[in-house]
Amino acid sequence: MCIRDRQSTWGIAFPNLNNYLTMESTAELNLRQAKTEDIPTLVSLQVNMAFETEGKQLKPEILGPAIQDLLNSPGYGLYSVGSLGEDVVACTMITYEYNIHHAVNVIWLQSVYVQPEHRRKGLFRQIYSAFRKRAQEIPCPFYRLYAYNKNAKAHDVYTKLGMRMMTDFQIIEQDFYFQNNEDSIKDLRKEALTGFHQLTSTEQVRTFFNGRTFNSLAYLRDNTEFKVEEGSLVSKGLLHVASSTESGLVFFFEEGGLIKGFIAVFYEFTDWRGGLTYWIYEVAIEESAMPEQDRIIEILTSGLQSAARSSEKCRAIRYSLPVDKAGGQKISGHLLKNGFVISD
Repeated sequence: MCIRDRQSTWGIAFPNLNNYLTMESTAELNLRQAKTEDIPTLVSLQVNMAFETEGKQLKPEILGPAIQDLLNSPGYGLYSVGSLGEDVVACTMITYEYNIHHAVNVIWLQSVYVQPEHRRKGLFRQIYSAFRKRAQEIPCPFYRLYAYNKNAKAHDVYTKLGMRMMTDFQIIEQDFYFQNNEDSIKDLRKEALTGFHQLTSTEQVRTFFNGRTFNSLAYLRDNTEFKVEEGSLVSKGLLHVASSTESGLVFFFEEGGLIKGFIAVFYEFTDWRGGLTYWIYEVAIEESAMPEQDRIIEILTSGLQSAARSSEKCRAIRYSLPVDKAGGQKISGHLLKNGFVISD
């Protein structure tokens, strides 16, 4: 399980929660998957949540259709509502992060809101228990959730659940919706970048990536190498992304017949913005191309920004900066020079 502070921290823990989750609740919550007729209530709850927790004024005319889109696209996630008797008093959303290293979806718990007059009755505990059960059914290797940096009450609840904060990541972002006029997105077009291509077929994975060794600048997983071998989890992950429309994207840079690097993103559905956030998940440079890493990182990140801006669905790009990795610092340096800011 993971908790992430949106400004500067990540957290991951696998605590024994049985004692906490079986503590007596003062009210029995009926939690079910949301339906179309729940949309007006969900819109009201999310408008209240955004203003209460982050001081944001959401637009119901954007939020309503976005929730309907999620109900129609279960590959992105799902909404649930919680009732006491006939009254809906709580809601939550889960979204999926397709993890190419594990070739599996990682679950994010999001948009959790309980009406103020029904708090301290053990309702969140019941929501979290149901979420945890679903994660185990997938099965999910780990799961995560957001906590806004200034939401001290939420931090206290999550700490009691056994989660721990991590301080070795910082979030930077380019938000086309809240930080810029969303109407301007429609006027931007993808720039032509020679050699920059989207991974669109399973044949490309087998032809271009199989057996290649990459020095991963983003996370330096496995210490020094990111190797794609036939049958490996990474190969399966790339094959899945190439054949899926709801998981994410992989772009690669090819020059002189050699794949010199790639950038992978996973989709995060963002109901508040009415679209998708592109999370930069991995940036890797082929070992022999490491002397050109600055140029290749510039091409990969600029190409992704152009693709995101030209997309009708993308509303933001985010990158979780590993603060103790030199490669991660290189990537963030390029992004911060090109419109990214530290998340608030």
